Amino acid sequence: MRDALAALTVRGRAFVAAGLTTTACSVLLGFDALMRVGVLAVALPVLTAFWVGRARYQLRAARRVDPGRVSMGSQARVRLDLVNDGRLPAGMLLFEEKLPKALGHPLRFTVEQVKASWHRTLEYTVEARERGHHPIGPLSVRVGDPFGFIALTRTFHTTNELVVTPRVWPLEQLPSGASPTQSGEARVRSSSSGSAEDVTTREYRRGDDLRRVHWPSTARLGELMVRNEERHWQNRATVVLDTRAGAHTRLGPDSSLEWAISAAASVVVHLDTAGHNVRLLTERAAPSTVTWHERTTRGSDVAGLVLDQLAAAQASDIAGIRGAARALAEDPGLVVAVLGSCDLDDLEELSVGLGSRTRRVALLCDVAAWSGSPRRPSTTEQRDALRRAGWSVAVASPGSDPGEVWRSASATGHRPMGAARS
Repeated sequence: MRDALAALTVRGRAFVAAGLTTTACSVLLGFDALMRVGVLAVALPVLTAFWVGRARYQLRAARRVDPGRVSMGSQARVRLDLVNDGRLPAGMLLFEEKLPKALGHPLRFTVEQVKASWHRTLEYTVEARERGHHPIGPLSVRVGDPFGFIALTRTFHTTNELVVTPRVWPLEQLPSGASPTQSGEARVRSSSSGSAEDVTTREYRRGDDLRRVHWPSTARLGELMVRNEERHWQNRATVVLDTRAGAHTRLGPDSSLEWAISAAASVVVHLDTAGHNVRLLTERAAPSTVTWHERTTRGSDVAGLVLDQLAAAQASDIAGIRGAARALAEDPGLVVAVLGSCDLDDLEELSVGLGSRTRRVALLCDVAAWSGSPRRPSTTEQRDALRRAGWSVAVASPGSDPGEVWRSASATGHRPMGAARS
């Protein structure tokens, strides 16, 4: 009731002021008939506020977004269920669904009359224009009355999140002669039926199951060790994404950073579909991204987790790529690096921890072409340094199709470190 009185419109306040003035004049002049007019003028907005106040607390709204994760350029469908649980009807309602600019303009619609036990379902679509984690809502409703005395706004605080992932491009399968399964680090052998002497151990990593702790080795070495014997033959792939602000130029959908993020997403989905266990590394090398996600019966689970990371990826102010290089040295599997402009020291550091048999592919952004100004070292020097370190390299320029760049890089095959480039 108090909120409704505070929401009086100019018309409502004018009626109250006129009614009070009329009542005061009737007392001073002694006109009883005039008092009745003044009381009526005051009572009408007050009774309307009471009616609207009773009706507004009975409104209920529920929202569902399907699907909850889409790629850029796709659409998601939003369903709103609106219910009036109150016994009193409400007047005209103006609903407004708040949307971020990345999903479009706010949605507005009116309902002329809401009867008791009223229910309505509204569906609309949103277009994913920018990647990110975008909130949909909250929904606000403006409750009015037939006389225009009240304009009460109520906000439903619940929101739903729509995850917009980078655009995913179709990629070709790696050539059979360069299959990542040929890499010594790409497969981890298990022997679940072996004897105790066959058990191999390694240092405990964050996220490992404590049930796999090998206590004899832990006691002997003085640090926590886990068993490897329960692992099955498994392809692994590490995608390294360079998100350093200094390694790219400009921001926005046409920047080299956005191209790199989209290319990394395409590689993640491609390798996950091919049966690899995929992880994503950036220069931040956060603990949650360094560890491997166990594959489940649904192969898209791992890719979904990584795509969620890429949806929220932002440029960082970290200068070097050391964090990713350190994490990459431990069991990398197949390595795919999507890089911006790098110093030669960064490229050497990225390669030094990889074994000679590790299959490595690099998609190198020609950042100088994006910025329109030369960079040092040049893109050619960076490409040659990567090839000397055993990388299969392809250079991407503005407007490049990630599928074409991937085909060019993967078709060159794996070179041992130090091999001359063709």
